[in-house]
This record gives sequence, C-alpha cells and structure tokens, in this order.
Amino acid sequence: MTRVDAAAYGPPAKVLSVTKGAPLPPPPSPGKLLVAVDAVSLSPSDYRMLSGDTVWAKRLPGGRFPYTPGGDVAGTIVGVHPADAARWAVGTPVVATWEISGTGGLANYCLVDAARTVVRPRGVDAMTGAAAANSAGHALLATRATPLAAKRVLVLGGAGGVGSAVVQLVRAAGASHVAATASTLARLDGLGVDDAIVYPDRDWTVLPPGTPPYDVIFDCGVGAAAWAAVNSTPGLLAPGRSGGRFVAIHHAWHIVVHGITDLVRFLGPLLGRVVGSRFRPWGPRFVMYLGSISPATLREVLGLVDPDTDGGASLRVVMDPAGPFPFTTDGVRAAFELHASHHARGKVVIDVAGAAAASGETEQQS
Repeated sequence: MTRVDAAAYGPPAKVLSVTKGAPLPPPPSPGKLLVAVDAVSLSPSDYRMLSGDTVWAKRLPGGRFPYTPGGDVAGTIVGVHPADAARWAVGTPVVATWEISGTGGLANYCLVDAARTVVRPRGVDAMTGAAAANSAGHALLATRATPLAAKRVLVLGGAGGVGSAVVQLVRAAGASHVAATASTLARLDGLGVDDAIVYPDRDWTVLPPGTPPYDVIFDCGVGAAAWAAVNSTPGLLAPGRSGGRFVAIHHAWHIVVHGITDLVRFLGPLLGRVVGSRFRPWGPRFVMYLGSISPATLREVLGLVDPDTDGGASLRVVMDPAGPFPFTTDGVRAAFELHASHHARGKVVIDVAGAAAASGETEQQS
C-alpha cells in the first residue's frame, strides 16, 4: 500500500513523503469502515496538525510519528465489520469526514468512522465528494443559523472553500444584495455576487456614498482585524438592535494550542466579543460560529451538489484549478503548501486513486 507519512512536525517540504510498501490497515472494528480511497481534500485542520501548533487539541494517532494526514475522504467501502453489515455493504461509494481531527486518509486504504460517513450519490464524483466533505457543511450551518432573506450581505474571503459556498447559500436564501471580497475578479465568477470587491484595489470597509449598511458580514478569511474594522467604521454594518450581525466563521490563520492556557488565550477574546456586543445594542452583534459536521449535514450538502437531483445541483463546490494534485511526494507537498499559503482558489484536492491505478495497486480486502 502507498500512503503519505509525516515524519515530524514542520513544513510540508521537509516532513511529508509518499511511502510505498506500507502495511494495510487492520480489519475494521465495530463502528469503522475500511475504504479504498479515491480522493482527499485538505482542511485547515490538516496543516495546523502538521505544524504542531495544535498538538494539545489534535493528538498524534498512536502518540507517535510517522502519521498519515487527511480526514476528508471519498472512496469505496472494501471492508465492513459483521456488526455493521446491516447498515453498510462492500462496494458502496462513500464520503467521510471527522470531528476533532482527521488522519489516515492520504493512503490507498484507510479506516473511517462510520458515524461520520455517508453514501456518495451516484451523480457526485469522488473529487467533488471529497471537496464537499467539510467546508461546505460549515457554510451551510453558519448561513442557516442567520436570517438572510432580503438582507444586504458581505462575505469576506468569498473565493475560498468556505466563502465560495457561503456566497452561493446566501444568494439561495434570498439575500437582496451579495458582496464578496477576493484577490481577483475571476475568483468570484459564477457565484452570484452583486458586488465583487477585489483587494487591494478596493477597501471593503468603504461604502459608496448613500449606500445603506450591510445587515450581515460573514468573515471567512480575515479574523480579529475584520471585527476591529467594523467597529471603527460607523455605518458599515447595521447595529445589533436592527439585526446587524458579524458572523465569524474564520477565527484566525495561526492558532497555537499547546495546553489549556493557550486554549483560554484563543477563546477568551472571541467570547469577550460575543458577550460585549450583546451589551452594546447600538453596535453590531458578534456571532462566533462553532459547528460540527453531522451525517445529516454532510448528506444534505451532497444532495445540494448532486446534478442528478430535481432541478440539478444548487451548490457548486469550488476547487483550486491547480488540482487535483497527484498522489506523489511532490504533489502532496505542493497541495499542503498551497493550502497553508491561504491563497488557494477553493478546495485543495489530492487524487489518490489516479496514482493507485497508474501503479497497479489494487489490493483487495474482505
């Protein structure tokens, strides 16, 4: 079997490599499924774990190196424990995700949590399924919890994996005006944006004269500086008593959690903004998004991206055009480096099955 090994914490170019001849995973225990992997998409959890910055929250599997990254997986079931045979069958295409941290996915075969796995619709290919496994679900949960009908909405970071989904879902929810920021106009093409704000050419905090304030701002890529800018710019976002909401989906690019003290240091300011904004009804309300992707949410997302549903797909999963990346040492390193750069144009996807097919790796499990 071929898999990706992370030999230590550190930069992708120094610690990641593709290893051939690795042992196969053990037979699945109850609640686990053995999957032949087709594709894996990367999430911030992957590079944060690789960096070692979140070592206290995201523990190494087995407590030691090497470990195999990757938790958002699309593939086909090749092994089921007898206890789960009534629910799952060999040959079923699936998409799997994770809760605290996902590992093991960047391999020809991996074990996934059955409780975080759903059947992949026939109309959804593996690359799309992997790309939809995490970010689109968080976008769905965050937008669903926010009143959007007839609202003026701004999406910061509208071209990323989460932001591109938020833009489309906001439009589908009936927003009257959708603005979004991105580094180039092309990155927002086809998403349903009324006002594309390309930085640094335009300052998103400056509204044209006579323009009413936004009702909702979704932060998908800036962090604390965005909330500070909103509070220092009168008239940019409606006050909380009028429904003005700043929804922080993205909290920070660099998160360090080496212990409970770091966790408190990270969460403290966020909770302070939540509480403080409630005592300032004349200012915008700060909403801290924290969500977990349930099977129901994942199933719903896959239904939205499935072109075979009535009316066709209502959500397009945006994938970076540099991908899908090959399942090679250079390809995997390039994928991680692009994702960690914060300049990916959508989801970063690695094509695991393409390399397996090319090399003739077709081990069978039972």
